[in-house]
Amino acid sequence: MRCETLEPHAAPVARYGPGVHGRRFLITAMVLTAFATPGDAGAETVGSSLGAPAQGWSTDSCQAQGLPAECSYVHSAGVTTEGVLTRVVVRSDGAVVAAPVVVRRESGVWRYVSVLRDTPEPEPINGAGLSTGDTVLPVRVRVSPGDRIGLRTRAAPTFLSAVGQTEVFGPSEAGPLDVLADASGEVLVQGVVEPDGDQDGYGDVSQDRCPERRDWHVACQRLAMRSSAERRIALPGSTVAFQTVVTNLGRERSGAGAVTLELDPPVAGAVVRSSAGACTAPPIVRCDFAGVDPGATVVLTTSAPGLHEPTTLRTELLLPPNAWAHASEAYNRPRVSVPTIEALRIGLVLGRARIPQVTLLCGTWLPEPCSGSLSVVRAGRHGPRTIAAPRAIRVGAGKRRIVKLRLTRAAKAALRRRSLPAAVVVTRTGLDTDPLVSSQRVTLRAAR
Repeated sequence: MRCETLEPHAAPVARYGPGVHGRRFLITAMVLTAFATPGDAGAETVGSSLGAPAQGWSTDSCQAQGLPAECSYVHSAGVTTEGVLTRVVVRSDGAVVAAPVVVRRESGVWRYVSVLRDTPEPEPINGAGLSTGDTVLPVRVRVSPGDRIGLRTRAAPTFLSAVGQTEVFGPSEAGPLDVLADASGEVLVQGVVEPDGDQDGYGDVSQDRCPERRDWHVACQRLAMRSSAERRIALPGSTVAFQTVVTNLGRERSGAGAVTLELDPPVAGAVVRSSAGACTAPPIVRCDFAGVDPGATVVLTTSAPGLHEPTTLRTELLLPPNAWAHASEAYNRPRVSVPTIEALRIGLVLGRARIPQVTLLCGTWLPEPCSGSLSVVRAGRHGPRTIAAPRAIRVGAGKRRIVKLRLTRAAKAALRRRSLPAAVVVTRTGLDTDPLVSSQRVTLRAAR
């Protein structure tokens, strides 16, 4: 038995910190490391382009305009695709206390979709295109086309450039929002919207590590198992090989797992070989395997010698932690049929013709009829001699049929004098293997 072990290797794991409930965020000048950059495939960048404010910074606060002390500065560029807002990037000229917001226009009025007080603390990033003074806030909010992003604050807006216009919304979270004024300056806030193919509320690029499954957000280790037999029908006494292949269809390396294999009925001398890991002894064989890389496979070969009856290989995939598989991918039961067609009885038909006949039975292991040819031979000095010309036969599945033999003249003459030892030979055709031959020794007796 040959066993090859795959060596596991560590994979980077991205984690998000816990939410900080009921508090605003101090945005400070720092160097930051992004989990997903605006250039990520499938992600959309919305809001400000975060260009450097050549004209300086605006100090046009809500209080300076006689507005409520707390208000929201919302960028006029809206979201264009359905998805999940996964991060907000803010460019400022210093420290400021603020919270990201998302607003949506419904039935002609603006409302807050989310005031992100539960956003995790800002994380240091060194992202391409991000400069000192940028702060990245990881978020997770479903957004729709037309939604806008902004910042809600009580302090002086040090995230406003001196050029451009920004809409200012009131502080109410319960009812419709009023556009209170236009601030003189662009709010330097940018969002990243990622697709959400499985509609689970997690961005498929940076947050959902398994976008193929709606209720699965951790490491995407989707394993699939496929078992098959090298042939569907086997000659009695032949050896059949079964093959079981485990494939990692996920995006990350899987953990260690195992496959159990059992032949039903048990087959003496059966051997299981694995391309990875070790296997235990029959009757229920367990083959362990180490981690499987994305797209890689583990191949198990079960050799079953001397089959004389229908045999099924029962296989079950034992999944490693954080892995999943559809039911059809975890349980396989390929089956091999060993059909028979037998000459059960031979004798003489009583009556004037006295023609020998043979009764045939088509084995019940297959749904299709048995077809082939029938002949009768006897031993001679120079090898077997045919004493009944071959003839085509067809017997329904599980049925019996009486076939009259067409003896040669010499055989008829010999049969009048003595009994003839012979053999009835049935050659079955139409199988997906070699022709199946069955024979039975008989004695043709002279009629009295």
